[in-house]
Amino acid sequence: RVLGSAVLAMSGFAATKLVLTGALPIRARAAVPIAGGSVFQGYCYGQLVPGTDVHLALAGLMAAAGLLCIGAQIHRLGSIVQPDSVRARRRYSLLPYATLFVIFGLVPFVVSKKDSVTFWVVIGSLFAVTCLVVVRQVLALRENATLLTRLDASLLEARDLHDQLRHQATHDRLTGLANRALFDERLDEVTGTAAVLLVDLDGFKAINDTYGHHAGDAVLGAVAERLRRCVPPSATAARLGGDEFAVLLPGADEPIARLLADRFTALLAEPVVVDGVALRAGASVGIAAGARSAPGTLVRDADEAMYAQKRRTMPDRIADAAILESCGSPGYRGAPRSVVGRKVAPGRG
Repeated sequence: RVLGSAVLAMSGFAATKLVLTGALPIRARAAVPIAGGSVFQGYCYGQLVPGTDVHLALAGLMAAAGLLCIGAQIHRLGSIVQPDSVRARRRYSLLPYATLFVIFGLVPFVVSKKDSVTFWVVIGSLFAVTCLVVVRQVLALRENATLLTRLDASLLEARDLHDQLRHQATHDRLTGLANRALFDERLDEVTGTAAVLLVDLDGFKAINDTYGHHAGDAVLGAVAERLRRCVPPSATAARLGGDEFAVLLPGADEPIARLLADRFTALLAEPVVVDGVALRAGASVGIAAGARSAPGTLVRDADEAMYAQKRRTMPDRIADAAILESCGSPGYRGAPRSVVGRKVAPGRG
C-alpha cells in the first residue's frame, strides 16, 4: 500500500511536470481523453471480478478504447502546426516548490496518527520530495555555472574576433600603421586645434624598379617603424597609400609638428639594408596646423605645403643625379642620390 501510494504520487508529479513545462510527448488536448480513457480502463478492469455484471465492464473497456483512439486522432491532427504557433517554454518551474508546500500542509493533519500508514506515507513523501528539490537545485546551479562559463568564453572569443576584424579594417597590412579610413575617422573626431604632417618619399619608384618590390616593401616597413618612433601616443600615424604617409597631432601647433618632422627626416638618413644593399630614401614633408574648420582642410593645406617643398628641392635632386651619373657612381641606374645602393660587407652596417 505504501509502495502503491509512492508510485501514484511520483506518477502524478511527473505527469503534472510534463503538462506545465510543455514537454509532453503528445498534445495537451489529446492527453485529456487518453488519460481519461486510461483511468476508466483501469476502473473497468477492477470490475471484472466474479459476481459482477461482466457486460457492463466490457462495455466500459470498449468506451475506454474509444477515448484512446479519439486522443490519438486529436494528437495527429494537432501535430500539423505552423512554427509560429509553438508555445514558448517557461524558463523556470514552480512545481517542486508547490509540491513541498502541499506536503507540508498535510503534515499537521497526520501528526496525530503517527502509527498509521498515512503518516509514514506523508513523511516519506516529504523527505523524498525535499531531496529531489535540493538535488534539482544543485544540478540547476551547476548547469547555470557551466553555461555562464561557456557564455563568457564565447563573448571573449567574439570580442577578440571583433578586435581582429576591426584592426584589419582600419590598419595597413604591410606597415601596421593606421590606414586612410582610420586617419579620416580620427581627423573627424578632432574638435580643437591640431597639426597634420603629410610625408611623400622621394625616389621610391626607383627603388622598386631597381631592386624589386620586396626591397620597396622593406623600405616602407622601415619608414613606418621610424615614423612610429617619432610620434607620441596621442598621435595617429597612417599610411595613406603607396609611399605617402600622414601624422595627426591633436592639440599640437606648427612648432611641435616641425620638431617631429625634423626628427623623422633625421632618422630617414639611416640606410635600410636589403639583401646586403644599403638603400636610402628621402622624403618631402608638408605641415599644416590650426583649428579644423572643415573636414580635409588641414590635409589639403599640408598637401600643398608638401608639394611646395618638392618643387623647392627638385633642382637639388636633379643636380645630384647629374653629378652621380657623370662620376659613374656604382649601382646608379637613373635613380636620385637618395636611393643609390651601396653594398654592405657582411657584419657591417
